[in-house]
Amino acid sequence: MRSKSRLLLGFSLALVLLGSASHPALGATDKPAAPAVTLEPGMAAAQIVKLLGKPTEVTVIDHTNGKAESWIYRKPAAAKAGAPATTYQVLTLLIIEEKLVVARQTTEAIPAAGK
Repeated sequence: MRSKSRLLLGFSLALVLLGSASHPALGATDKPAAPAVTLEPGMAAAQIVKLLGKPTEVTVIDHTNGKAESWIYRKPAAAKAGAPATTYQVLTLLIIEEKLVVARQTTEAIPAAGK
């Protein structure tokens, strides 16, 4: 039960950081910002898209349990006023048979311009 609570807390934190709109350069949606939402294992893929918009990246995965995809949502992390963001907040979802199985939040560096 404790791990499920941590998982839900992690999802909530990730969604607060990501918000519901993507960065314009990363395939933005026109959805307005929404209150924080909680993702739960078993949630329908269509419901996730309704809450978060389309993922930045989708990768099809060979999986023995049926159709599987990795969805990635990527948004520049907050930076100091006037300074460009140097990292992305990244939310990765594993979707099997149109249902959420697991989610993971990480950060990654934004490549410097010209590199």
